[in-house]
Amino acid sequence: MSKKQSVNAASFLDLKAELAKHEDAFTKSKLSGKANAEPVVGGSKRPEKKRPAWARENKGVRDRARRDAEMAQISRPTLESARAMLERKAQLYDQLQKGKGAGLSEKQRESLLIDFDSRDSGSDTDSNGDRDESLVVPGQDEDDPVIEYEDEFGRIRTARRSEVPRDRLPENYNPFSRSERSVPADDE
Repeated sequence: MSKKQSVNAASFLDLKAELAKHEDAFTKSKLSGKANAEPVVGGSKRPEKKRPAWARENKGVRDRARRDAEMAQISRPTLESARAMLERKAQLYDQLQKGKGAGLSEKQRESLLIDFDSRDSGSDTDSNGDRDESLVVPGQDEDDPVIEYEDEFGRIRTARRSEVPRDRLPENYNPFSRSERSVPADDE
């Protein structure tokens, strides 16, 4: 068997001193911000737990952000230059439409796809296509005269005979209407 170890007051004091030293080290590490650091047990440190999916960063998000920033820097001057070019073309077109030379040589004017000299500057489209036909008064037609009739609400209206419903036609225009003369009398 083993020998009995002697326990005396000096060994208790050594044990208390060792315990006080560890407690001081623990409080110092706690105050310095290493409170979450767990003490190493068994000689090996535990591996960190996996971070949850909502706490992880998406794959390639930094690369995409960098590419987006580069594209914004590239596209901004391109858009501005395209806008300036279109505005310059619009001014040139307006000058050509008004009949001014707009600084073009005769050869350049001949190569234009639009003949600004023979073009009517007042209208850009066909004059017949944009006209509102409801504002045009139709000409007199002998076969379809304009007549007055009473509509379903008792109002007097005027319209072409072909546009009036048959049941609303006045008697003198309606060949199918019953007149008092055409109905045979029962008392005879």
